[in-house]
Amino acid sequence: MNLTGDKKKILVVEDDITLRDNICEYLEECDFDVTSAGDGLEGLEKFRESLPDLVLCDIAMPKLDGFQLFQEIRSIPEYSQTPFIFLTAKIGLEDFQKGMNLGADDYIIKPFNFEQLISIIKNRIIKKDERLKFNREKYRSLIENSLTGVFIHQGSRIIYFNSRFRDIFGLPESTEETEFKDIIDSFYLKELNRKIDECYNGIIQNFSIELKGRKDDGSEIFIEMFAGFSIFNDKKALLGNILDITYRHKIEQKLKRSEKRYKDLLNLSPISIHEVDLNGKILFVNEAVLKSSGYSLNEIINKYIWDFTSDKSKAGITKEVFLDIIKKLPDPKPLILNFDNKAGKEITAEVHWGYTYNEEGKIKGLIIILYDITEMEKSRIALSESEQKFRSLTEIASDWIWEIDEKECFTYTSQKVFDVLGYMPEELYGKKPREIMPKFEINRAIPYLEDISKNRKVFRLYECEFLHKNGRQITLEISGIPYYDNNGEYKGYIGISSDVSRRKKSQTELQSVNSKLSSILHNINSIVLYETGAESNFYSENIKNLTGIAAKQFLSKKVTPENLIHPEDVSVYKKKVSEWEKSKEQNLKLQYRLKKSNDRYILVEDYKSKFFTDENKYYTSGILVDVTERKQTEEDIQRLNYILDSVPVAVLILDDKFRIIYTNKTYSEITGYTKNELQNNTDINLLINRDDFLKGEFKKTLIRDGRFEGKRKHKKKNGEEYYEYFIVSSVKNNRNEITHYIILKQDITGFEKMQKELSKAYILIEETNQLKNHILSNLSLEFRTPLNAIFGYSEILSEEITAISHKNMIAGIRDAADKLHQTLEFIIKLMQFSYIDDKEEKKEIDIIKEINKTIEKFREVILSKNLYLNINIKPDSIKINGNAGMIRQIFFNLIDNAVKHTNRGGITVNIEKFDDTVQKMCTIRISDTGTGIPEEKINNLFKDFGRLTEELDSNVPKIGLGLTIVKKMVEFHNGSVSAESIPGECTTFTVVLPAI
Repeated sequence: MNLTGDKKKILVVEDDITLRDNICEYLEECDFDVTSAGDGLEGLEKFRESLPDLVLCDIAMPKLDGFQLFQEIRSIPEYSQTPFIFLTAKIGLEDFQKGMNLGADDYIIKPFNFEQLISIIKNRIIKKDERLKFNREKYRSLIENSLTGVFIHQGSRIIYFNSRFRDIFGLPESTEETEFKDIIDSFYLKELNRKIDECYNGIIQNFSIELKGRKDDGSEIFIEMFAGFSIFNDKKALLGNILDITYRHKIEQKLKRSEKRYKDLLNLSPISIHEVDLNGKILFVNEAVLKSSGYSLNEIINKYIWDFTSDKSKAGITKEVFLDIIKKLPDPKPLILNFDNKAGKEITAEVHWGYTYNEEGKIKGLIIILYDITEMEKSRIALSESEQKFRSLTEIASDWIWEIDEKECFTYTSQKVFDVLGYMPEELYGKKPREIMPKFEINRAIPYLEDISKNRKVFRLYECEFLHKNGRQITLEISGIPYYDNNGEYKGYIGISSDVSRRKKSQTELQSVNSKLSSILHNINSIVLYETGAESNFYSENIKNLTGIAAKQFLSKKVTPENLIHPEDVSVYKKKVSEWEKSKEQNLKLQYRLKKSNDRYILVEDYKSKFFTDENKYYTSGILVDVTERKQTEEDIQRLNYILDSVPVAVLILDDKFRIIYTNKTYSEITGYTKNELQNNTDINLLINRDDFLKGEFKKTLIRDGRFEGKRKHKKKNGEEYYEYFIVSSVKNNRNEITHYIILKQDITGFEKMQKELSKAYILIEETNQLKNHILSNLSLEFRTPLNAIFGYSEILSEEITAISHKNMIAGIRDAADKLHQTLEFIIKLMQFSYIDDKEEKKEIDIIKEINKTIEKFREVILSKNLYLNINIKPDSIKINGNAGMIRQIFFNLIDNAVKHTNRGGITVNIEKFDDTVQKMCTIRISDTGTGIPEEKINNLFKDFGRLTEELDSNVPKIGLGLTIVKKMVEFHNGSVSAESIPGECTTFTVVLPAI
């Protein structure tokens, strides 16, 4: 009897040749593949050659007894689970205990019943198959529910992958195989193929690699692959796992770009930056230090700060000065220091101090920032000297020089005012020019001068009347220019007054002052200054850098900023400016998009201020600042935070001291801790298992592999326990130093609970299967024993009883017993079929050959009923992947039905092959000219016990299981079966199977 489709191999080891031959002959009749041996040593050799599914072995044998052979076989790991049954003429308690302690599966005592032997063999083989099936299902479930993608690569293709693998690459459900070239970026594919070749050629056993891949929709992903060499189906293969690291890769790239940006920013800074420890040893300097000092990096690192900034002849940083600063921590004051660089050039620097901290938050060193103010100091001295010269010149100048502030009050006058108007300088401080003018001149000149002041205009050679202290009227020719502070704010006017005879000299003096003030204004490069509403508008030259349009076009009013504002921002801009102009607020801040000359838009911030004149009129001064890049950076950071808060995986970022510097929303949802509670937290138990950390496994693994992963039971903030799966990865700089750690966590409490429930379910299934096995093994014995008695007694009665009526009764008894026997056989077949795994390996068979074998069994019956038999086979051979025993059973049942229900005409078998849209198929049609089937009964044909009414053919026994078994076996071969019938005329059964 074939249990799973292929013949089961049995090794019989028995030194009694007669018994051995009888056993072998009987087992071969039951469709087993049998190998035999006459002693234990020969049995061991035959076992290694044939690798049987079960061993029957005598105990007392020469060369190697049964127990010794059993121990030798059990020592082979891959075949240690092969069922082993002892055959013995007698068994004592000691031998029984020895065998059971060794792990034998069963004992059969000689002499024995062959049916009993077959029953035990079938039970043991079924148990083995069920155990293998259970293990396969268990591992298949584990693989399919894995959090990582699992694949098997063989030859040039990926012949298996789990659902997680499919999800990572977005593969359609219909995809069963693929190639790496279809899912891995071509740039990375060459390195991957090299690693695979090394594995297949035995150069390496396993490898890990990071790759860029692409999903089925074309989107880009990043994966980490771990793979190793193995053997699958007796061929070289590569077994591997993949992990989707797209989010981690994005974070790492963002951190690397950020780190590089800060490093570049630091090196591009013109400010000299030193990092020193508390002993004054230099640990780090930026490029500005090397440039200003003239020393190389090797000449500076690990030296002391006073080796480069100390000069006893100047106020440098000596050792004593540094140690005194350390004593004044944590608040050293800025210093102005002088020292010489390597080339001997004198440096003047303004020194500021910062701190570096250790993991406990204590100061471990200083950041020393040197602002090179050598040129600025020279400029300050030069400016001071220039101002002194200016003051000296004003004192000896022949004209009166003056300054008024924004309130039009005198803040300075030269001594010449005494010669011109008879006043001492201090007498005019705080007074306005109108106070020393005649009344008529006030009405004429003051409106003109106020308008000039309001619009910040330069005026030249304006003739105006003033009153001498003695009351005498003096005609002066005055010129003035507005002046501003370093922030560009209006401070007043500087002017010169002279009599007409000194006009030329006054103009020369005024031009010099005007040039000086204009130069200061044009050197403001960081911002764009503007004024509107005055008599003449003003825009600094930097407006061209901002918009690409020269300042003169704005001054001519051919272009105004309002004309360049983005159409979507204009209405908001006008509304806010209108409201501000009507309000009492002095300042207004706006943000809008401004169009450049190349038609691109930039984002600017506009700071406006109102200034009022004496006539309660105002003008606007403003600053325009380009904030495009800053805004884009803020949006990028906000977008990244939104993405990280949206992912279902908890993300944490730590610095190199294991301080938490970032957590996403998911981590707070899982643990109950807020971001504020986690910020800068250094409790390692919040992150990984403390014991693993203390043993050093955590850091060792990170340094070696760059990652650490695990699973643990953890507690939330409220004390609730949960299971989590975590992965820790390190981020390194260009010097291969760890700068940050990234931790990904996932709550797997539900998964763990499901695993426990599955384990309980597997135990229940095993118990159920054992019960089924018990029923199956005892069903034959329990039914056949009374059936054998019925057959035996009816045979005796048939020979002894002569009465025709009594003989008919006996014939009825035999018919009933036959029907019961047939029912029993079908039920056993149906139950046995329920154990067959639909994934059971099939082999190539010739379906025409198997059908011909089956037809031969019915030729004699067909001829005895005077029926014809037509066989129409178009191809010579049709191959399928299947089970030969099942194929014969399918057509046996169908032809048997046709013969039983046909009393005239005959039976026709048609076989043909055709191409479907996907694969090749074959069709087998079995037609008869029998009683036919009513239309309302067709749908019940293939159901369990789906019997037809007795009125069709009361002489044909029917139990309703034959077609059920046919349907199950056809579906096992991925085929289909159907029936068509015309009652009283014919019936056709059609079987469609996939062909090779």
